[in-house]
Amino acid sequence: MSKTKTGSNAQFTSAGKGLTVVNNRCYAYSGSITSTDSTTPITFLNYTTGKTVQRHVFQMYDETILTHQRIIQIKINGVKILQSNYDSTDSAFHTQEYIVMIPPLSDVEVLANINGGNYAMYITMTGEVYG
Repeated sequence: MSKTKTGSNAQFTSAGKGLTVVNNRCYAYSGSITSTDSTTPITFLNYTTGKTVQRHVFQMYDETILTHQRIIQIKINGVKILQSNYDSTDSAFHTQEYIVMIPPLSDVEVLANINGGNYAMYITMTGEVYG
């Protein structure tokens, strides 16, 4: 089952966990997912890349300014390659970008959560396709 849309006719129709590739660009938008008041991360994006190397830029957003603990985690082929924990006392968290080179034919999963409440959260990914 393919989780990737490709080609110049690919259109954004809704947010979801999948990847869309258009020429040499790619993107994925989780849409609004409610945090579960836990340090256990939940899946926001989950997709498989094609036969090319890709450079992905991930950003996490949420709808609270409270000082609750946040977590973001990125996995490639089930291996955790990045994890960040912080609270909103760090003003840079809303502009933090996580830049990751993704090998061909990789399963990518991006997880996040907020410990301290149930708030809307979002993960965005924009990227480039090489080759």
